Amino acid sequence: MSESTAPAAVEAPTGARGAWRATSVGIPIHALLALTWGPLGAWAYGALIDGAGDGDLQVLTGVALALVHLVILVVGIALVSHTLGRVVATATAHRSRVTGVASFAVLGGLLALVPSPLFLIDQPHAGAALVLVLVGLVLPCAMTAGATRLVLPAMSTGRRPAIAAALAAVALVAAGVFAAVVLFGWPL
Repeated sequence: MSESTAPAAVEAPTGARGAWRATSVGIPIHALLALTWGPLGAWAYGALIDGAGDGDLQVLTGVALALVHLVILVVGIALVSHTLGRVVATATAHRSRVTGVASFAVLGGLLALVPSPLFLIDQPHAGAALVLVLVGLVLPCAMTAGATRLVLPAMSTGRRPAIAAALAAVALVAAGVFAAVVLFGWPL
């Protein structure tokens, strides 16, 4: 193909539209990753403190991790998409796709450290809590940000933005039901 007939690369939208698209793409991705890696982190925490007689601490820590992920879903992704995400998107706009994905993954991982003191300060099992934070919080947030940057260009054409928004709405409802089950033992 000559340069004039080559298909144009699809780029992610920028500005407020890009931020809202990133929000609608990031929410279902994070819901899936949080439901996968969060319990794995809580399981690793429990395995590391097993025998310490802290069953209640393990349950409370798992509930706290679920609540942090719920806040990330409801507020965090939109907030980051409209602030730091726009800065990183602008900074990496003319760089390779791999650089953009890696930059967003680093941003997500670093921002996941913001709520980490909830799990690390005054913790009787500091090593186990660090594993919980890394596996249950940092990893899913880094993967969410990187994956969102990776798929955002493909989700910005045709009917795909509406599909992403619908998936985000479903993910938020599912997260609400999950939160109700975790917090209140609401039977399904």
